[in-house]
Amino acid sequence: MVTGKDGSVHPFLRGILTRSLQATGLSFDEAYAVADEVRDTLASKGTVTSKLLRTVAVQCLESSFGQERVEAYRMVLERRGRIRFRRRDNELDWFSRRLHQKRLERCGLPIDTSSELAQAVYQEFVSNKIYEVRSDEIERVTLNLLRKELGEEFAERYRAWSLFDRGDGILVLLCGGAPGVGKSTLAAEIATRLDIVRTQSTDMLREIMREMVPAALVPELHGSSFEVNLSVDASGADDKGEGNLFQGFRRQAELVQLASRAVLARAQRESVSVLVEGVHIWPGLLKSQVTLGREDVMVELILTVADQKQLVRRFRQRGREAPGRRGKRYLDNIETIWAQQSMLTQEAKNQGIPVIHNQEQESATVEIMGLVSSAIVAHAHSG
Repeated sequence: MVTGKDGSVHPFLRGILTRSLQATGLSFDEAYAVADEVRDTLASKGTVTSKLLRTVAVQCLESSFGQERVEAYRMVLERRGRIRFRRRDNELDWFSRRLHQKRLERCGLPIDTSSELAQAVYQEFVSNKIYEVRSDEIERVTLNLLRKELGEEFAERYRAWSLFDRGDGILVLLCGGAPGVGKSTLAAEIATRLDIVRTQSTDMLREIMREMVPAALVPELHGSSFEVNLSVDASGADDKGEGNLFQGFRRQAELVQLASRAVLARAQRESVSVLVEGVHIWPGLLKSQVTLGREDVMVELILTVADQKQLVRRFRQRGREAPGRRGKRYLDNIETIWAQQSMLTQEAKNQGIPVIHNQEQESATVEIMGLVSSAIVAHAHSG
């Protein structure tokens, strides 16, 4: 329990402390961890004063994030340095450097650059003692800063995203690639940066379809994408010819994309952006089967790794970190999986689908964000 200055007693609310800490620029996870530490520190003390609560919060904050964050927290407590902005619907909201950083990240900027720019936008207002602004003023300052520091291209991306946010369209992102290239990990990061709350794995869709359709009727669904040639080969289970693999893999992709198409149709009905990732995103196939709304934007890409050795390293790491995913099975089929990547890469080139090399996660993420931003800019110009 916490005793206030007026003598009133109320429970310690970790959520309120977390929100106050977020106002200093911490992420939710960082702020929650500090609030958790404060709670644990005070747990044995029974009822404490609000002054002691804040003192402990400052100590925990300083030990984890330094004096600069402590000063930001004190400004929050004193309501100094907090900027309110009036949204286009005329409602007031608090300016968050962290949220503004995310808006900059989606323009294809690295995390550090986005953080510095968000801080610079904040300082522009604080240094001039401006604590209430309109949203279009934040946009003006941000655009001027982007032009000055990075050029017109990034300013145009930011402007196009702002227009897209104000519209009714959804973003549909399709991420394909052979097993082991990092689709799931990268998709999770991209979804976070783009605030896409609906993601779907094609492997999960295939698993559901397998439960519904017996192997005797549709054998292509009942093998992994790199083993599907064995499921459809009537002449013998040892035929691993590339032509047979192509036909079996393509057939499996066609079947799974029936379910993927249903996922996209629901996203369109509910006006929710969606990311679909998996080996069954055959280049150009799903894109050709979906009719977008006038304000919707679809971006498709194929993810690859540079060489077979990198793929082997990834599967070995997967085997150590997630034994249930059976890394050895992938290693035993490494040649077939590499042939899958070659097929997908060639088909992507034939269809004009971008190919992204996942050499390092952050650089691949930034490249994908740039690709999506370019599509958003093109959409803005077409409208």
